[in-house]
Amino acid sequence: MASLKKELPELRKILVLRVRRIQTSRVPPWAKVALSLFGLTVFYVVTAVGNRSETDDAFGYAQAIEHGPLRELVGPQSARHLLFLPLFRGLYLALRWTGLHARAYDEVRFVSAVIAACAVTLMAVLLRRRFGLSKLTSLAGAAGLAVSYGFWRYANEAEVYSIAILLMLLICWIAFADGVSTRASMAAGAVAALAVLIDAEVAVTAFVAVPIAFLLRRRFRRLAVYCMVLILLLAVFTLALYRYSHPQGKTFVSYVLGASAPERHGLTGKYSPSTAPSSLIAFGQTVTAGNFLFAYPSIAQRLREALPNRRVALAYAAERASPAVRLLAPILLAALLFVTVSLLLSLRSQPRRRLDAKLIGVASWFVSLGVVLAGRNSNPEAWILELPAIWILIAALLFEPIGSQTRRRIIILVPLCLLAFNAVSGWIMRSKAYDLNVLKAQWLLSNAGVGDAVLTADNGKFGLYLQYYSRANVQCLEGRTASQLRHLYERVLHDARHLYITGDIFNPPPIPVS
Repeated sequence: MASLKKELPELRKILVLRVRRIQTSRVPPWAKVALSLFGLTVFYVVTAVGNRSETDDAFGYAQAIEHGPLRELVGPQSARHLLFLPLFRGLYLALRWTGLHARAYDEVRFVSAVIAACAVTLMAVLLRRRFGLSKLTSLAGAAGLAVSYGFWRYANEAEVYSIAILLMLLICWIAFADGVSTRASMAAGAVAALAVLIDAEVAVTAFVAVPIAFLLRRRFRRLAVYCMVLILLLAVFTLALYRYSHPQGKTFVSYVLGASAPERHGLTGKYSPSTAPSSLIAFGQTVTAGNFLFAYPSIAQRLREALPNRRVALAYAAERASPAVRLLAPILLAALLFVTVSLLLSLRSQPRRRLDAKLIGVASWFVSLGVVLAGRNSNPEAWILELPAIWILIAALLFEPIGSQTRRRIIILVPLCLLAFNAVSGWIMRSKAYDLNVLKAQWLLSNAGVGDAVLTADNGKFGLYLQYYSRANVQCLEGRTASQLRHLYERVLHDARHLYITGDIFNPPPIPVS
């Protein structure tokens, strides 16, 4: 009897473990993945913003997908996204063939939300399986990516970022496997080539991060196979697209490098003393939404004066923040900073994780892409591709080393505080009623019809929006030379049934001399 009493606690432990295994085995892995994809997709669709006046190219992409000739979709103006528009043109035509006649803008937005959900799910699996992090750390790192302002905002937008990030993570998933085979190396090279053709910024990950990880793990043969497949596919496809588009006055090299806009797409970039602070601000905006600053009139005025050429003011000028935003946003930001600093201080008593080949590869991705973006574009939108790298590093170097189980549970507060802050700062102010494009275009969309012409000297974002939704012939004056303007005026006056002009025509932007 005494021996039975001694064995009872052990029997209870065994019984509890078996019950837990039975309970967890009832939910197969594929069901967890499907639930994650469904939940995240619904989250991104439901939390879609109403004010979309800050997006740069979304309406231009949608217009090209619906009406642009295929040669133009792969022309020099699309050098950075050679396959992005053709792929979505194919999806748009396929959906119309099935009887779904939605606008391309809405279709691409929904597909982008699904792809973003896939990227977050893959991020969690990547951290767990390839980097060997705990389940809680992996979920916290993936959640950090999911609710970072730039990723969250553009997860439901007609943009390239969701699919680019998914492919970047997929490259790492294949190439970072411990026993990567020759076939896996070939597959990684093929995915990398596809990713670079969809978004040229992925070239940093493809040609820097993955090769460094291969080299440090002494996978020289796998590296050779990977690079051979990547370079061969890029050469074949870019040459084929170059010959098909047949751009006038463009060499193959200038076509590949996007030389039609060297100030934006050049490899060298431009650096100045303001490069570092402007880059830090731009990157910070992709993690945390700085929109709440525009809720304070004095700060908003200074920001408009400091950033006149970024046209940020046009995205926020009409927004009217409630008093709750002014009160809650600073409190939530302080909570986020407090939790982050607390975790950093707790690392002092914990053993530090060594940088292995995979983490060094990710760190090289973050640094090299940051250097490229800093010299080429300080627009926060461009820095979204840095988010997976920084969250992998945060999860591995900050979250994972936390010692006790109680402290480790605190790491989930980081994405939770980030979620709350970005929801208040980024979305409460996002009402369609204050969308500048909607407000300025409302009368023209109601009155200008087929056969009419609309001239505007407003910024390019408004011009793209008006061109996409208006039935009239919309012409933007921005960037045109004096001779081009004269030709445009003569043609419009001759062909248009009615001519509408926006007020900015009387105060147009500077005109190039030639």
